[in-house]
Amino acid sequence: MNLKKAKLCTLFLIGIGLASLQAQSMMYVKDKDGTQSAYTLSSIRTLTFLSGNMKVSKNDGTSGTYSLSNINNLSFTEPTGVSQISMQQAGEMNLFPNPVIDELKISYKSSKTGNAQIEIIDLQGKVFYRQTKTSLSGTNLVTFNVAQLPLGIYICRLQNGNNLENVKFMKK
Repeated sequence: MNLKKAKLCTLFLIGIGLASLQAQSMMYVKDKDGTQSAYTLSSIRTLTFLSGNMKVSKNDGTSGTYSLSNINNLSFTEPTGVSQISMQQAGEMNLFPNPVIDELKISYKSSKTGNAQIEIIDLQGKVFYRQTKTSLSGTNLVTFNVAQLPLGIYICRLQNGNNLENVKFMKK
């Protein structure tokens, strides 16, 4: 991955963490041709990155797909507060409980046996936990003790084969 895409992915990760914030917060995607799309952060279910694309999946089932090489700017409005979430599901990965106090359980599906890397990252990009797990075909479960994490919003990143998935959660 080149440096520009790495910086863009970092910015996307920050945006995912902000997605649990109040409905007045917005995400704007501006393409190189000047086209701009706006999303209310509370309406975004997931942001996923596959094969050089960013996919924005909304809570109502609609989605938008953007080529990473065509995105000129991604911006977020300043958040003003945090809402409570009971469980966060994104694609093939589920996190629970959310918010979490001591133990975070991560359930994910894998289409084949292989290695999966799971990371817990804060909104500044600092990796707090990283674990490589041999995944079996079907549903897999991993538990992280997060009792020592500072209070705040984090990203759980799962890389399983060519799939990369990020889900936000809150430590309280």
